[in-house]
Amino acid sequence: MRRLLFILSSAAMLSAVSCEYDFELKDMPLEPVLCVECLPGLSDTTFVRVRVAVPVGNADVALPDVSGASVGFSVNGEAAEVHKYSCEDGIAVYYSLQEVACGDVLEMSASLEGVSPVSSNTVVPGTVPEFDVDMEVRNHDILMTVSVADNPGEDDFYAVTVVAKERTIDSTRDRERFYNGKFSLTDMETYPDLSNSGVLHMDEFMSFFVFDDRNCSADGVRRLHLQGNYSRDEWFDDGQGGKWGHGTKYLVRCSRLSAEAYRYLRSRYEVANNDLAYLGWAPGNFAYTNISGGLGVFGGVASYSSGWLDNI
Repeated sequence: MRRLLFILSSAAMLSAVSCEYDFELKDMPLEPVLCVECLPGLSDTTFVRVRVAVPVGNADVALPDVSGASVGFSVNGEAAEVHKYSCEDGIAVYYSLQEVACGDVLEMSASLEGVSPVSSNTVVPGTVPEFDVDMEVRNHDILMTVSVADNPGEDDFYAVTVVAKERTIDSTRDRERFYNGKFSLTDMETYPDLSNSGVLHMDEFMSFFVFDDRNCSADGVRRLHLQGNYSRDEWFDDGQGGKWGHGTKYLVRCSRLSAEAYRYLRSRYEVANNDLAYLGWAPGNFAYTNISGGLGVFGGVASYSSGWLDNI
């Protein structure tokens, strides 16, 4: 109760001392710019999302048709073919089937009539991360620890996503359902031994986490501790050589991020979670960009998956 009263009284004092002031946005572009988002990885398909960003002080400007954008993509200096995939709701998506490997140097450019062209470059991280996954059940929670072997002497950045696959078999169907919202960071009051210092949970509805290599343990391992509601598998013999029931498997994907990809994702997290800025008690955050002449991100990603892990 005392803690609640302290929080309320602190909020009241901050409200009392808050003030209003005028400010002017200087050096802001007056014309629309291209916003490009691309995180090329080790798959055989690279997607590039292109849209037009409207300046704050010129919201009534007529937007050019983004479907006419031209996108260039090259790997180690060799130009790759780029194809249009879709264009909906003001977002044009392009793709390339050029394979990308660890250590590749990538370049990207985009242009659209009536808008200044943009460009960027990045390098795919040199190796995929090595990691282990351990699971246990405690307090009716399933606890998952992802242990990433860090490269000493290097500044490394990581992302972890967890996907669950639930299979249900009954008299009428055999169905699989995929979802990725099961895990969150461990609650420190419940599990004080499982620290997650410096880890960003990018979306409360998704098991998507970003972190750097600070706070490694003495053995040079960066550990991520997650928790979710535990549901045990239940399978029964149907008496005819088959089975019915339900069960869950998990897939963990760990990625090493380029510095550009990490800075962009971190800035997006800070923008989305700066509650004090909405109240006028803190300055606003601005999203990081490495797109020359525009906005967005072009950053390399090297990912490795655990394969489907059995429930415990």
